[in-house]
Amino acid sequence: PTIPSINSSASTSCSGQSVTLSIDTDSLNSAATWKWYSGSCGGTIVGTGNTIFVSPTTSTTYYVRGDGGCITPGLCASTSISVNASPTVTASNVSACAGSPVTLIGSPAGGSFSVANPYLGASTTYTYSYTNSFGCSSTSLPATITINAIPSINVTASPGNSVCVGSSITLSATGANTYSWSNGISSATNNVAFVPTTSSVYTVTATSSNGCSTNTTIAVNVINQLPVTI
Repeated sequence: PTIPSINSSASTSCSGQSVTLSIDTDSLNSAATWKWYSGSCGGTIVGTGNTIFVSPTTSTTYYVRGDGGCITPGLCASTSISVNASPTVTASNVSACAGSPVTLIGSPAGGSFSVANPYLGASTTYTYSYTNSFGCSSTSLPATITINAIPSINVTASPGNSVCVGSSITLSATGANTYSWSNGISSATNNVAFVPTTSSVYTVTATSSNGCSTNTTIAVNVINQLPVTI
């Protein structure tokens, strides 16, 4: 067999990317087949025939020679493939409150996100893809988007929503962990007792243990007492 010339579909590839190696010219003559090796001529066999497909993960030199039959193997030709490493890509678990925007986090910066289900009413997963300057790309393992529920708040007034001027009223909120009241009420508890001076609307902002908040209002009517005539 003569010394073959090799045609390679790429001299540079990304780790694991398929490269086609084929015999361009020359003749087997009395040899049975072309044999391909890595490491050295006659080293580790990686394929036979006119064309093979390799997927090197490190820079590798491949050798080929005519072999087989009752002949002495031919001399090897060789070709080298330089391999660029694929980037290490990660995605971080993130969370958001239902209906709120969520910021997805991936590394390295500058990649793209692929969200399986972007609806923010339910938890889902996403992956992060990145391509480096060599054109080598990787995709992260799936990361979780956790969607936390907005608390459902109930507000009541005792003894009722209407009180006589000068009388005390207690506003109570349930359904969350922390509370913040407006309209002059400084208490941060779920029950607040005070003496309203005028009819007004009070707002309570309630936050659950997962950090999601909502607010609701309650109207209080202050009744002026009529003078007593004797």
